[in-house]
Amino acid sequence: MSSTSSREVKVSTAVANVTSAPANPGDQADDLPKIQWSEMSLDFLHSYRHAYKLSCPSAFSSDYSRILLSQGIGLRSPTSIAAQRAKIQQQNEVNGTNGITGRTHHRKDHGLGPPEEKTALNRTVGQGRVSKTQLATAVRKHFNSAALAEQEAIARFLYKVREEGRGRQFRLRFQP
Repeated sequence: MSSTSSREVKVSTAVANVTSAPANPGDQADDLPKIQWSEMSLDFLHSYRHAYKLSCPSAFSSDYSRILLSQGIGLRSPTSIAAQRAKIQQQNEVNGTNGITGRTHHRKDHGLGPPEEKTALNRTVGQGRVSKTQLATAVRKHFNSAALAEQEAIARFLYKVREEGRGRQFRLRFQP
């Protein structure tokens, strides 16, 4: 009888260890695997940004590109100028004016200063792009904030298995 009771004690101890919470909650957080967002490829981060329609701007392809294109002559490159013109046109459309007749060029018409486009170009910093680490941070924050509704996920899974499994080997059968 003592052997049976020792088995029961071992089983109950094992069950208690499995179901009990860890003594120190900080240890559990360290043991969990973490996603290294900053080490992800830029293509993956961009595809995530497009798939979930994040409002974060695009990232530079390298730190070298970020340094060159966000200051000095990089702001006056044809790509930067085209981006600035598109931004001005978009702002004009939002304001309800068209790009040709809706603008007022008081300073330009009277010769009092540089045209509006040049002053706007001088204020442009890097065409609204960010570094890879900033994009990774935005993706990480979005990923962490996206809550998974367990009930909804289970219902979708059961529906898919039930509907797509008809006539196939893997099929979920509901018991009455």
